[in-house]
Amino acid sequence: MWNSKSQNLWLICFILLRGLIMIGVPIGIYFLCVYLIGIGEILSGILAFLGLTVTSWTIKKFSR
Repeated sequence: MWNSKSQNLWLICFILLRGLIMIGVPIGIYFLCVYLIGIGEILSGILAFLGLTVTSWTIKKFSR
């Protein structure tokens, strides 16, 4: 049913999507906290790091 070209395309798309999520979540959390909530840069950086950690863990769990 799946040939190797379409399987490779889905794998490439999944890897690109995973990379966009890994980059977008911490940046989004940081800007949300700094500019919309206004809680400060250091705390926003810590929350962004925690968001990256949770996102990384979630992606590893569901990509197996």
